[in-house]
Amino acid sequence: MMHEDKIMEVNEELDGMDDEFNGLREESSRSATTNGSVCTPGHQCVSAGTMVGLNNTCFTKANCHRVVHSLLLRIFFATCIYLCLFILDSASPTLSKVIIIYIGSIIGGSLCLGVVPALVGMIAVGIILRNMECFHFISDQNERALSDMSYNVIRTVALSVILMRSGMELNLSAMQKMGGWKTVIYLTILPCTFEAVSVGVSSHLLLGMPILLGFTMGFILSAVSPAVVVSGMLNLINDGYGDKVPSLVIASASMDDVISISGFAIFCDLFLDMQKGHDTGFVQNIVHGPLIIALGLLLGCLGGAILSLDIIFDCKWKRNMAILIIGLLITFGTDKAHFGGSGMLACIVLGVVYRSSWVLEHISSSNNIELSDCVDDITSFLSILWEQICEPTLFGSIGYALDVNGMKNETILLHGTIIVLGLSLRISSAYFATNRANFSSRERLFIAFSWIPKATVQAALCSLPLNAIKEKNLGEEYEKYGLDIINVAILSILLTAPIGGAVVQYLGPYLLERSNNS
Repeated sequence: MMHEDKIMEVNEELDGMDDEFNGLREESSRSATTNGSVCTPGHQCVSAGTMVGLNNTCFTKANCHRVVHSLLLRIFFATCIYLCLFILDSASPTLSKVIIIYIGSIIGGSLCLGVVPALVGMIAVGIILRNMECFHFISDQNERALSDMSYNVIRTVALSVILMRSGMELNLSAMQKMGGWKTVIYLTILPCTFEAVSVGVSSHLLLGMPILLGFTMGFILSAVSPAVVVSGMLNLINDGYGDKVPSLVIASASMDDVISISGFAIFCDLFLDMQKGHDTGFVQNIVHGPLIIALGLLLGCLGGAILSLDIIFDCKWKRNMAILIIGLLITFGTDKAHFGGSGMLACIVLGVVYRSSWVLEHISSSNNIELSDCVDDITSFLSILWEQICEPTLFGSIGYALDVNGMKNETILLHGTIIVLGLSLRISSAYFATNRANFSSRERLFIAFSWIPKATVQAALCSLPLNAIKEKNLGEEYEKYGLDIINVAILSILLTAPIGGAVVQYLGPYLLERSNNS
């Protein structure tokens, strides 16, 4: 009995010590939160005021070492690949340019050091490699541009990766509370349409461009860049700034591009129909837009259902390879069938369907695999693929596609005026599009300004009107208008991609509130 009494006394003392320890830990946590400090993984509390963004991490000595190490490692591997190809004499001019663009983009993005978004440095390096005389050694001066097929492959792969990742992190329940798909539709149609109309009318008045060709340019400019917007929103989610606003913007970004691409095809073909009786199938393009949306939803649901077959994809590497292969097959297949917008929409839907509980509810019972583990594994894989390979290659190639030597100083002011007028209507219409949603004025303001960036669609579509004009032999006057479209698109990328990326990076933490569990 004495021994049992002593054991009970010791247990009571230990319980008291545990309670006292937990109380001290809670008090310390509250004190750290009150003082605006953040505990790092190494259990060292750092003041929030001393944290500077570098790819959304603390700018500390350890992070500097990590960034330098990652930079040197990627440069080393890329250089080894290039040297092997050079030694074997199998490095084609296109592959050589892509590798050099990739290495330069890594350096340019790392030099930004979080002060400005990394994409600014990547695009800047691409512009320098394309336009500076000292870099003519890359290839023959007359063949310095990447081929359309090469750029299309880079763009398709990169957008597939970032959009599948966004689908995995899309919170439909939070978005439904904020207005649901009705708000997504408003935010998709209104800003895109208002900007396209503004650009079309102003280009007709300032440049004398035919109104139908002006609307063609308007829909080229009205497309938001998913690569810039979606990656910025995912970074905000990872930083703990909720997911209701980022989820809404991510869902709207892909739909916005579908509307823009469809409008571009309709007005471009309508313009060509009016010239010399060319019949390009205007009616078919009217039906093309709804078909793109329907096909994207169907393929996304099918791909998500296939990916959820845990009997086949029962381990991490199989799931990672499966989502990459399925996503690329969908995007390249739809692009080959001239339904390019369907692929982007399908990538988001694929991630949403795979994450849905009704698809994965059988996994935990059959193979003891948790839903969160599956999603986290795939999301981590897509994040690494985007940050290490796709992001620098995509933004570097966008900068490399911009031939600023062809821009004329006397028309830059007019081109800039057209862009500013379109953006002003876009921002204001985006703000009022969320009027009936459950957002604060600060959140609505952030949504409106996050709708600025342009890059991928403009670089891909800007040369198509000029090519069509030359193919139809419409004359020098119309070729001049085609060059105006290219120059306006280039200027819009140079202005809006850095500004839009900075807006998301800096205004997001200022205008959005952190979630309670962050």
